[in-house]
Amino acid sequence: MRFIPNGFEGLEQAIIRLAKARDPELWEESTFVPGEAVVWVGFGANYGTVQPDYVLGSVLGHDAIKPGSHTFWRVQSYWWAQQELRGVLFSGKVLGEFINEHGQLNHFRKEDWATEDGDWVLAQGYVYLDPCSERSTAVFVQSDSIDRLICEVPALDEAGGSVNVENEAAADAIPTSAEELRLIKQLAQLLASNPNLSKSEAADALGIGLRSRPFELRVWPRGRLAAGLSEQGRAGRKSTR
Repeated sequence: MRFIPNGFEGLEQAIIRLAKARDPELWEESTFVPGEAVVWVGFGANYGTVQPDYVLGSVLGHDAIKPGSHTFWRVQSYWWAQQELRGVLFSGKVLGEFINEHGQLNHFRKEDWATEDGDWVLAQGYVYLDPCSERSTAVFVQSDSIDRLICEVPALDEAGGSVNVENEAAADAIPTSAEELRLIKQLAQLLASNPNLSKSEAADALGIGLRSRPFELRVWPRGRLAAGLSEQGRAGRKSTR
């Protein structure tokens, strides 16, 4: 089990708290399948350092996370909150800290949250102290900072949104909007009625730009996944013949 100092919490549990604050209806325990609650409580500690869909599928069975299920949407909510936390970590509003090889508190550089290293740390929950020996330590955040984030930004969609970024990698660190989750659900419903819906038709129906970054990277592939389809379909109009 990872060591987390008093007053701090691991990245995974901070992400779950943000997800619950933004999407409380998705996290009603009455909608959990048997055994699911303990997975979320122990995620990042008892259940290691992999992503929640893998953990939930391994513990509960893959039927528990089938597209469209409550658990499936909780995983989506987790991913969205993960991006939101990444945005505030990149802005410096919240620090990702760890205990270095000398037993002292150190922090992950805020600029690095927009890099592949930052992406890896968010996905795994720890950072390597010495890559040569693969010594690692947990990355955590102050619980008070997450409390303030939840209180100061009730909708959470503006968290980190004022960050000035000048490159594509950094732009990905800005949190996605809760509206995207609604768009994904809407797209999944559209695709359930018409699996042959083209990407351009979907964008028109949703009122979102076909080449917009959120649509390309998240709404289209995850909406298809939620509808039980492959993540990518043909870009052009589907033949009706």
